Amino acid sequence: MWARSGRDGGGGAVLRARHSDRAHAGIPERRVDMWEALHATFCREAKEAGTQGRPRCRTLFLGDSITEACRGTQFGEYYDELAARRRAFEEFFPLKEARAFGISGDRTQNLLYRVCNGELSFRHPPSVVVLCVGTNNLGRDNDSAEDTFLGIRAVVLEILQRLPGTRVLLTGILPRGPAAGSPPQMPPVPFESDAYVGQQTTHADPETAHKRKYSQPGVHTPAIATVNERLKALAGGSGGSVSYVECAAAFLTPDGTAIRPELMRDVLHPSAEGMRAWFAVLKPAVDALRNAPAPRDSWYEGARALGDAIDSNGSSTSGMVSSSGAASTGPHNGSLESISPGVRLALSRLIAWSPHALCVADATAKDQPIVFANDNFFGEFIFIYVRAIRLTTCFVKSTNRVPAG
Repeated sequence: MWARSGRDGGGGAVLRARHSDRAHAGIPERRVDMWEALHATFCREAKEAGTQGRPRCRTLFLGDSITEACRGTQFGEYYDELAARRRAFEEFFPLKEARAFGISGDRTQNLLYRVCNGELSFRHPPSVVVLCVGTNNLGRDNDSAEDTFLGIRAVVLEILQRLPGTRVLLTGILPRGPAAGSPPQMPPVPFESDAYVGQQTTHADPETAHKRKYSQPGVHTPAIATVNERLKALAGGSGGSVSYVECAAAFLTPDGTAIRPELMRDVLHPSAEGMRAWFAVLKPAVDALRNAPAPRDSWYEGARALGDAIDSNGSSTSGMVSSSGAASTGPHNGSLESISPGVRLALSRLIAWSPHALCVADATAKDQPIVFANDNFFGEFIFIYVRAIRLTTCFVKSTNRVPAG
């Protein structure tokens, strides 16, 4: 038995990262600015939770400046404007059972570094981790939706690996500005100004400028929608370990054409009122996850392996992928059913965590057939092969006449 890795399934994401000065969204990256003191605080709070009479952390928020505002801080410094956001957080998630580990400006790769280096060192794992990250990948780094999703997924899978039994609640990337047609610039930090740098009023009518600032869709709306759809699909296939809650409507006008100014003055960071609107959506979802049945372990349950389908009788049905690359009847991914049980779970985790194109071949069988391939493998290789066949078929059919149009 062996596993083979092809090119990454993110359309060359790893290759792009190699030619960039920064890490790919799914690769841990240590920040070089003022973040270490806050990171050390988070590590200490994680280790102390539930020890020596201290309350356990039952709900953990992970993210960037939006999450850090729940503490009332910016880079660990307290600001009067952010104090109201902390009070809003405590109304819904009392500090005796909830923590917020967020650092302003964090991308997915920065958060991934933090969770890999001590911030999840809980003696008693939280019941739910609420994850809100990715907007800085799109807004500051101009990462693609694919790369941003892979970064968020890497964080999710690291959480599930390090916190057994914990569930992850994905909020998706919240709606944000600037409006479509504006320069894709990030706003200043929330306590400085509520206007975008380089996006000052250019209209004679201030009312027109105000409406323009908050209008939707924004520059990043298509990418946000793509990321959130993929996060929703990730949650749907997680076996109960991951859940997704739609939060965009909490910040938008009823017709969805604008961000409500009182909820997000700088069209990026929720105000105290915006926090309350957001938490009103999150709180029921967190409570539902706490009361849900225990999740399956890493997309694997009993005799059913990753890639198996369930028929109408609840039985496992497995499909195979031949060494030629053609999928037979059954799930197009194939099955790990023929692989030794001793390594099947480890392979399931590898396949679930990897952002690359992967396939598994059974070296004990004749011709070492491929028995399982993840979706990225099909997207990178098999789809091109099928597409070539279809083009050939169309050419043959059109040799005797020219198609209309």
